[in-house]
Amino acid sequence: MEDKKPAIFARNATGLVREISPIGMFFFVIAVLGIFFDTYYADSLAPLLGGNIGGAFLLCLVSIGAFSVVYYSFNVAMPRSGGDYVYVSRVLHPSLGFVGNILIGFFLIVYVSVNAVEFNTTGLGALFSYLGVTQNSSFWTNVGSFASSQTGTIILGIIFIGLASTVAISSLRLYLKIQRISLYIILFTVALFLASLAFTSHANFVSSFNSFTSKYTGSQADYYSNVTATATDQGWAAPGGSLFATLSLFTLISSFAIVQTNGAQLLGETRNVKRAALWANVGAAVFFVIVIFLSIILSSNVFGSNFYGGINYLLYTAPSRVPLPFLPYTDSLIAVAVNPVIAVIIFAVSAYSLFFFTPAAYMYFSRGLFAYSFDRIFPKWFSDLSPRTNSPLKATVVASIISLILFFAIELPFTTAYIYLFTSIITLVWDMVPYLMMGIAAIVVLKRRAIYQLLPIKGAELVIAGVVAIALDLTAIYFYLTNSAFGANTRAGLIIAASSIIACFVIYAISRLIRGPSLSLSFKEIPPE
Repeated sequence: MEDKKPAIFARNATGLVREISPIGMFFFVIAVLGIFFDTYYADSLAPLLGGNIGGAFLLCLVSIGAFSVVYYSFNVAMPRSGGDYVYVSRVLHPSLGFVGNILIGFFLIVYVSVNAVEFNTTGLGALFSYLGVTQNSSFWTNVGSFASSQTGTIILGIIFIGLASTVAISSLRLYLKIQRISLYIILFTVALFLASLAFTSHANFVSSFNSFTSKYTGSQADYYSNVTATATDQGWAAPGGSLFATLSLFTLISSFAIVQTNGAQLLGETRNVKRAALWANVGAAVFFVIVIFLSIILSSNVFGSNFYGGINYLLYTAPSRVPLPFLPYTDSLIAVAVNPVIAVIIFAVSAYSLFFFTPAAYMYFSRGLFAYSFDRIFPKWFSDLSPRTNSPLKATVVASIISLILFFAIELPFTTAYIYLFTSIITLVWDMVPYLMMGIAAIVVLKRRAIYQLLPIKGAELVIAGVVAIALDLTAIYFYLTNSAFGANTRAGLIIAASSIIACFVIYAISRLIRGPSLSLSFKEIPPE
């Protein structure tokens, strides 16, 4: 009688259905980016970093090119759920693939918790506070104060997470329909936001800012000039255009431009993989970088570089010294100088984009949990599919529960400005593990002949792309660790980064211990479709 062979995968086929079109993948990547959140964050830090905007833009394009070649090659060769987890685990080592991918998924769930706070403070709170001042309405002022308060944030945050979870667990098909409609609205508002910056003169903004702040404070003054003077007294100085500053600016934006991992995660449910990989790898990355650079350039022109640097310095060091009823992110500043209808649209859709990011993040994380389970790192039930939707329902529910727990952990002790800076810590970890591992995998894959033969781009082109990706990624890591403006090289930031990575390695080691030597069999083969 033959000995029973140990199971390699959870089952012989994933059971997933390829429902995502190439344009759907493009929209999904944009959704995961949280375009308004990242744009406002980049806008707030760019004036503090300085640098040559043209040089940083060119470096970002090089980075996009290198990582696009790397990811496209692996995406086409192994279009499976889990994306770079599958690639790195088969080329380098299972632990590296697992740690890199689950860190991204987990931190996206952290972002869900952050967004549940931001939705109320910089979203609804800012919108209602704006209406309170412009309409001279105590009702809207009180609504804005409630939305920004801890009680209001907790109540609305729970509703936020509950509704987003409902969308994520309903079905992929329904989500894709909602995604398509939502992205049309969001992209229209992005164009409206950029047009508002482009067609508002500096003189009009100064006059409008002073008028709005005078109405808010109840006293006439040159608040525009006072902001720069106050920031200078607090220690702010205009940054220069040195090479260090330019590379710091590149570091800020390139971390959001490397979006290829987002699309790779759902390739097990994507049809026409080659086209979808191009849309996700190149189209979304280039689009996002262009939006951010336009926003930075236009914001500096309309607000004035010294004022914009000064008010963002106060945002992170002394927010109480900002003479506004809301935090001075780009949407809030331009709102005081445009038609109120336009301002309300920008506020409202910016807030909605925070909500819309959430089901996309749940899908990303749940597909990671599905992939780890399919390889038997995690319990088998994570890869169970709903017979109604053919999607990993249990994994999605787990993602929702984790986000709710993290929401309370993040909301209670931290301020909104601190939460924004927490983004730098997350991005540092992303650069240190998954992106760096993908660059190394592009070189080492030469030794994995079975996988190497499947790659559409190979040889010198792939090696060069891998080397460039590694070099630019190490550059970003260096500047996150050396430029204090990012807030990632603090003691707390480094502890969070290191402990997150170590914890994930420990989880893998425990699974390896429980599963025994048979676990390694999974990583000698490409998972079935």
